Order: sequence, then structure tokens, then C-alpha cells
Amino acid sequence: MSRIIAAIAGIGVLSAALTCGAEAPTEDRHRDRQQDALPHGGGDWQVKPNGSHVIVVKMSDRRYEFVVGMHEPIEAYLALHAGVSQAAVDRCDGADKAKRKSGDNSEPGDDPHPPYHKAHVFGSKTSA
Repeated sequence: MSRIIAAIAGIGVLSAALTCGAEAPTEDRHRDRQQDALPHGGGDWQVKPNGSHVIVVKMSDRRYEFVVGMHEPIEAYLALHAGVSQAAVDRCDGADKAKRKSGDNSEPGDDPHPPYHKAHVFGSKTSA
């Protein structure tokens, strides 16, 4: 497992600890998201007392890990900068999970209604 510690210069709000190729995270929130992740894996961000952390689960192709590792801190920074809390994101993700139909591999941020939709879409441009 490689660990990259990155501070985004001049931002202050976000210093990201990025763990690439991590085994499935142990916290319930991450376990739930891993179970519903896209076939190639997924990622998440959390705000902790020592900064914002990005977790990227182990995937079949390290290039996917890299792309998700770029997407998550961008989404996190833009969401937090826009005043969207981690708790608000978690509530939206939970509501999405509750209504998700079997076989739906879209991401909660793809829906235009969550308050972090714009941050998610912008972060997704890294994989375009």
C-alpha cells in the first residue's frame, strides 16, 4: 500500500491524506459504500480533526485508483468551500442508497439534487 500525503498549496481548508490501493475500509460508512461501489471500485472523503482524508479502495486497475484519487479531493474541497458539510453529503448518499434500484451503478453525486452535485461533476472531469 502506498501512502501519499499531499497539502494543496494556498488552500488551508483541505490537506488530503490519500491512501491508494487500500483494502476495503473498516468504518461502516465505507463498508456500505464499498458494497455499492462501481464494478471497478470507489472512493470517499472524510473530514477529520487533522484534515480531510481521501480513501481509495483497491481496484482491478491502478489507473482507476489514480482517477478516483484525483476526483475525491477535488470534490471534497469544492463541496467544503461551497459550505456543504460531510454530514450533508452522508445524508444525501444514505438517501440515495435507500432508493437505489438493483443494478444501478450510478454515483449519488450524479443526481442533480444533492448540494454537492456541482463539486462531484467537476471532480469527475478528471476522468474524462
